[in-house]
Amino acid sequence: MSDQSHQSGRVVVALPTTASARYLSTSLARLIPELRELAAVRDVTLAICVNGADPEGAHHEAARSAAAEVHGQLPQVETTVLRREPAGKSGAITELLAHARSIGAAFFLIVDDDVAFSPGTLARNIEALAGAPAEEPVLVGARILAPERPLREFLREMPAPRALWAWWWQSVFRLPYEPASEFFLFSPGPCSAMRVEHYPELPPEDTGIFDDAYVNYWSVVHGGTILQPPKSIVYFHVATGYREWIRQQLRIIAGIEATLALFNERADEIRRVFLWAYSHNKDARTRARWRTPRRLLLLVFYRLAQEDLLRQYRKLTAAPDWGRAESTKDAAFSRAPE
Repeated sequence: MSDQSHQSGRVVVALPTTASARYLSTSLARLIPELRELAAVRDVTLAICVNGADPEGAHHEAARSAAAEVHGQLPQVETTVLRREPAGKSGAITELLAHARSIGAAFFLIVDDDVAFSPGTLARNIEALAGAPAEEPVLVGARILAPERPLREFLREMPAPRALWAWWWQSVFRLPYEPASEFFLFSPGPCSAMRVEHYPELPPEDTGIFDDAYVNYWSVVHGGTILQPPKSIVYFHVATGYREWIRQQLRIIAGIEATLALFNERADEIRRVFLWAYSHNKDARTRARWRTPRRLLLLVFYRLAQEDLLRQYRKLTAAPDWGRAESTKDAAFSRAPE
């Protein structure tokens, strides 16, 4: 039963996850303060969809246990865990959206299982969505930033040569997500909200960031609005291995290109809307402002890595295998970027 002080409209916080038994409890612990603040003004359901192979049931059981921990600390937040055997984030989101519709939720907010948020981001984004005109699609996201892991942290985990290598490539791959870097109004998958009635049906495609790109491109094509409330930030860790980053980014490019193909007649418009200094697509790239010698050096290495990535992408004859960046999953969020 809703408290009379609550505003109308249930929020489903949707979390698709796969092979996350070892870290999901820690991830949800980071989410609890956000859920608490959101639940102070809205009825909230945390819905988790475990997707992919799980022959021993360990990942599903870990999700059930982590959800129970959340409910134990926040009894006002309803929790549910869904199970989907095929792997794929798009399919998991479709299951979560169906659940949101089945319980009459008004707002659908997707979060990832390996991120952190600036305080109040979820509540701030839902209130921005609730305050926007209800007649048109509105997609609300957050700026995405990557914390810097200091060299001493890598040195504690691995021998010095490997530590220096990992620290350096983390610095390169983090460049687009530094606070000083240019950003754009793309609503990222780790924090993306829309009214349930407007959320589009995702095609049965699980290439890269297909789900992220599809909702953003769909919003442009259907005359929607994309918002990024001030101070709404989602933090994620970048890959620390070069080959790992290449595998991950190959899937991302494949997802973007597959999504653009669905909106082929509006592709040029979509590229213009989402121009970004660090885009892999040169036709959708603005000039990066390097400002300091350090950032110039990082930019040179980032562009070289992008050229290598594009060469490998052009050699593909089929969709690349899923490029899960394992180094991003266990890193602690000890401090946020300054």
